[in-house]
Amino acid sequence: MPRSGATKFVGREKELELLHQLLQENDSVAIAAVTGMGGVGKTELALQYALKQREFYSGGICWCGVKSGNVGSAGGAVCSHSL
Repeated sequence: MPRSGATKFVGREKELELLHQLLQENDSVAIAAVTGMGGVGKTELALQYALKQREFYSGGICWCGVKSGNVGSAGGAVCSHSL
């Protein structure tokens, strides 16, 4: 995972809770995508979630940074390699 430059992360508690609920609905592999306009904090939201909730994921957290191309293929390749 990339390092966060944030010294404080506030005001996104609802989004963090929603992300946690969505990811906890699945008993095996949990995958989520955060979308939005550039610069609104998608990467930081995902990073803060992963740091805050890492104890819920005993199998580990896979960080897949996809700047262009097919996100589905990248995720599938990571999952098939990890399993």
